[in-house]
Amino acid sequence: MLRRAGFSLTELMTTVLILGLIAAFSVPAVMKSVSAWNLHSSRDIVISEVRLLRQKAITQGRSLRVWFSPGSNLYWFQNPTSGLWTSYQLPNRVQFENVLFVGGPYDTYMEPDGRSRRAGAIVLVNNRGVRDTLLVNLSGWVGRP
Repeated sequence: MLRRAGFSLTELMTTVLILGLIAAFSVPAVMKSVSAWNLHSSRDIVISEVRLLRQKAITQGRSLRVWFSPGSNLYWFQNPTSGLWTSYQLPNRVQFENVLFVGGPYDTYMEPDGRSRRAGAIVLVNNRGVRDTLLVNLSGWVGRP
């Protein structure tokens, strides 16, 4: 009897079933990792943007304003010359859960001397309910607590 080289249909179906099970069990872990990555990268983006605003305020010698929208993933920078606002957006799975600045609810100015007009906390939350907080101090420092 002549035997041909190759795999039987049963062997191929077993392999496909095993690969499918591995993929099915790994999807939740991958989604959790992506969600955590979105939260941390969003925090780093906001920190970088506010630090850049501080540098621009020092360089231009004038106060520059940033406004955050709690309950959404939007934040704005105001052009001091025209008064117009430019909006920016965090990834869809991350939003500003709570924004509180002393003396003003959702905004602060970065001053020409490098300080912030208002100190405050910004709380980000992802779609899994995980939170991350960043602070803005009166000294102009922006970062994690």
